[in-house]
Amino acid sequence: MQPITLHDTRNASPEAAALLAGVETQLGFIPNVFAALAGSTPALKAFLDLNARFSETSLSGIEREVVQLVASAENGCGYCVAGHTVFACDQRMDEDVLRALRSSTPLPDPKLEALARFTRGLVRRRGHDCGSELEDFVAAGYSPANALEVLVGISVKTMSNLASNAFAIPLDDAFGGCAWSPGEGSREIGSRVA
Repeated sequence: MQPITLHDTRNASPEAAALLAGVETQLGFIPNVFAALAGSTPALKAFLDLNARFSETSLSGIEREVVQLVASAENGCGYCVAGHTVFACDQRMDEDVLRALRSSTPLPDPKLEALARFTRGLVRRRGHDCGSELEDFVAAGYSPANALEVLVGISVKTMSNLASNAFAIPLDDAFGGCAWSPGEGSREIGSRVA
């Protein structure tokens, strides 16, 4: 299989180029996963739309990063774990929480742990037999609406995890200090974590 083309505002279709320009304005650069998905304007639009819908949920920025990091780790996506480590740092996520997420160990915050367990159960078992995790999630203070919002986060991450893994999307320099691979445990994250 040929390597996937990483598009930018010069070589993407006019519609995809405009979308990439918006990503660049928002993030300061075009992450490679967006650049790869720009090979299909509908794929890029779907990814951007899912991201936008997830950002509209009532979950906090840190809670959204918990969902995205858990889903990415469960799907063995080094690219997305590294990227969301950077984004979690930008949200000022507690370092112990971040390390636990990267090593798939229990989180020190009980509410975030309930969120992580619910997310992990959904991804691992594809939604089957998640009743106990859902009960713990609600008991921790989350609502049934929050449970549906977690599904949006898992959906957006599944799309980028599959793309990243299937096409071996290279890690952006911006994420390099947070590289991750499945089973790594709790190695040093790099300079992005205080």
